[in-house]
Amino acid sequence: MQQEMPHNVDAENAVLSISLQDENLFQKARNMLSSDDFFISRNRRFFEAIKSTAAKGRNIEPHAIAMHMKEQDTLFDGDIEFLSELIGIVLPTDKALKTYCEQVKNTSLRRKAIRQMQSCIEDLYGNADLNETVSKIKTLPTTHASLEWFTFADRAEDYNNRIIASFYSEKKRGFKTGYAPFDYFMTGYETALITVGGRTGMGKSQFTAMILAESYARSGYRVWYHSLEDDWEDFYSSYIASKAGVSIGDLYDGKVKPSVVNEIQADLYNLPLYLSCQRFSTDELRAACESRKGQFDIIFIDQISHVKKKKSFKRNEAFAVTHDDLFAIKKDLGLMMFVNSQMNRLTEEAKDKRPTVANLAESSVIENNSDVIILLYREGYYNENIEDNTLEAIIAKNKKNQRRGSCVFTKKQEGGFQCSFAKRR
Repeated sequence: MQQEMPHNVDAENAVLSISLQDENLFQKARNMLSSDDFFISRNRRFFEAIKSTAAKGRNIEPHAIAMHMKEQDTLFDGDIEFLSELIGIVLPTDKALKTYCEQVKNTSLRRKAIRQMQSCIEDLYGNADLNETVSKIKTLPTTHASLEWFTFADRAEDYNNRIIASFYSEKKRGFKTGYAPFDYFMTGYETALITVGGRTGMGKSQFTAMILAESYARSGYRVWYHSLEDDWEDFYSSYIASKAGVSIGDLYDGKVKPSVVNEIQADLYNLPLYLSCQRFSTDELRAACESRKGQFDIIFIDQISHVKKKKSFKRNEAFAVTHDDLFAIKKDLGLMMFVNSQMNRLTEEAKDKRPTVANLAESSVIENNSDVIILLYREGYYNENIEDNTLEAIIAKNKKNQRRGSCVFTKKQEGGFQCSFAKRR
């Protein structure tokens, strides 16, 4: 029986995953590998598509890759699903990239050696000159994988990468944003009440609207976003300014080219992301959700303090009733619901400004009802002397899978965000 040529599917998928998550690492990957080094034909097509997309100056992201392949008529059935599954297979690090590129290159060289050896064998069975054939055998490729010392930290990082890789190699329940560390914490949730807490100005709206809601929509989920703080124009202007990398003032002053605004607008309109800026009561929300049942996968409410209160209750009682009502809507209708909530001022008095569940307004009610509690922290919020381009999401409660920790979202210069696990303090 003929043996299959040497190859490593997991390593090939890992290289593609890293390339899609970090453009700088992709540039290193393209210097180490060519499309021909991939054994799986689909992986060769994707690697070539990533190269071509980068060469055109476009951001390397799943949507852009799919659009390029569609333009080139190289997008086949199942490719979009495979593309979404690639995100988060492995954490994008130099160490991981080097390891997986070496594995792909190693098997590629082995295949090349087998083909050349088969050619030499055919020559020897024929009338080829013996000395020439022996010389040909001596030119067979060899692998160049380097041996190196590993520190404990290196081993720990490699082990962590393999844990994450095994997690993403299986079909897991739950919605995925494409941000691997965040999805790791959120796995298993299809119905949940998720509270996002943060001080005023910490970035709750940006986190839920421009990171989570947009990412879920880009992954194909239908998102209904309720902005109860802003009207349509304010929300839309804030979104355009953030995507363009400028302040709202600069946007209003005409410092953004109309072509850029039109491009952002066209991209936004193509997403299954629906916006409502009308305040409502929980009864009105339930009626709207019931009438639109099956039309949405995820709902965002920004923020709970602006939901219409029931007049027969005092302020603190009204908050508890509102949160209880949202919990009941989530449970009865089987929804994935994110709710933004304010923090009290106790974090200002603490030496470590990172928030805790106790810092949430009406924390006992929120902790009792929420499946997940995410608390936001920006060091630049408290220290104006440092570059303020990161947002830490602290998973303070995780009812289903008990995974707690932090992930950091860093704003990229070319737009968008990069997500990584927070280093232990």
